[in-house]
Amino acid sequence: MQKPKIVIDNLPEESFFEIYKDEDRMLINHQIRNQNVEKQFLERGIIEQSYFEHVKFN
Repeated sequence: MQKPKIVIDNLPEESFFEIYKDEDRMLINHQIRNQNVEKQFLERGIIEQSYFEHVKFN
């Protein structure tokens, strides 16, 4: 079984913080660029098939 390939150009650009607006804390099929998301607490978050570039985590 092949893993699905992420086509970055097809992903909508979004803020990482959109994950907090979703009731289920999901961030799926998005690209996140040039953000600082240090000191964020995310309990049971789901991030799938998303692309991160120049994002600072702690």
